[in-house]
Amino acid sequence: MSKIPRGYKLVFFLIIYIVVVTVFAGALINLLNIGPGFAHLTIIFQVIMFFVPFVAYLVLTKQRVTDVLPLRPLGLKNLCLIVGITFTTLPMAGFLSAVTSLFVTNYVAEVLTHVTANYPLWLALLAIGVAPSLFEELMFRGAVYKEFAHLPIKKAALLNGLFFGIIHMNLQQFFYAFALGVLFSYFLYYTGSILAPIIAHFVINGFNTILIFSIPQELLEEAEQIPYYQQPSPIMTVVVMGVLSLIFVPLFVFLLRDLREHNKEHYAL
Repeated sequence: MSKIPRGYKLVFFLIIYIVVVTVFAGALINLLNIGPGFAHLTIIFQVIMFFVPFVAYLVLTKQRVTDVLPLRPLGLKNLCLIVGITFTTLPMAGFLSAVTSLFVTNYVAEVLTHVTANYPLWLALLAIGVAPSLFEELMFRGAVYKEFAHLPIKKAALLNGLFFGIIHMNLQQFFYAFALGVLFSYFLYYTGSILAPIIAHFVINGFNTILIFSIPQELLEEAEQIPYYQQPSPIMTVVVMGVLSLIFVPLFVFLLRDLREHNKEHYAL
C-alpha cells in the first residue's frame, strides 16, 4: 500500500482542523442566532480558522513567511488586470450561486443582509471583505498552494480550488468557491505575488458588501414581505446571470491572456 505524500498529509490535517473549527463556529453562531456581535465573531473565527493553522504550518514545516508567501511587486498593469478579470467573474459566480440556490438555501445572502443592516460600512467591509481576503488567502494560496507548487499548474490549481470549495462547508458556495480557488491559484502563479489573490478576493467580497449596502433598508424589508408566489422566478435569475456570464466570457479570456503574457518572463522561468 503506497504511502500518502507528506504534503497531502499536512494539507489534510489542516483541512480537518479548519472543518472542525468551522462546524464549531457555525454551531455557536446559530446558538447566538446571528446576534449583535456577529461581525466581531466573524473576524475572530477567521483568525482561528485560517491564521492559526497558517502559523502552525510555518512551525511544522520550519519555513519562514517569505518561503511560503511570494511577495513580488504587482505593478500597476497587473493590479488593473487582476481587478478587471475579477469583475468579469462576478456574473459567472452569480450564475453558479443562482443555480445552486435552486436546491439549497443561500445563507451567504442572509448573512450579508444582516451585516449590512446592523453594522457600519467600515465594519462590514472588515468582517466580510478584509478578514476573509487576507486570512483565507494566507492559508489556501499560501500554505496549501505551497504544498502543491511542485505539481503542474493545472493540477495544483484544481486541487487548490477543490480544497477551497470543500472548506466552505455548503453546496451553495462549493461550485463558485472551487472556480474562484482555481482562478486565484493562476493569479498567484502568473504574478508570483500573494497580493494578487488577496486583492481579487477583496474585490469580490467588498463589491457584494457595498452592493447590498447601497440598497435602502426599506426596500430590503419590503422585499422580505413579498409573498413567495409574487417573487421573481429563480429560473429567471439563472437565465439572466447565465446570459451576463456569456457576455463577459470574451473579456475574461482576453484579460487573462494579457495577464499571462505580461508576466511570461516571470512564471516561465
